[in-house]
Amino acid sequence: KLKVYSGDQHPHAAQQPVPFEITQVAQ
Repeated sequence: KLKVYSGDQHPHAAQQPVPFEITQVAQ
């Protein structure tokens, strides 16, 4: 389940304001 958001639109953006690229690698 990998959803790409536009940065601030990311659910965890508030806690982890990181680029979606980093999020993809993390998951």
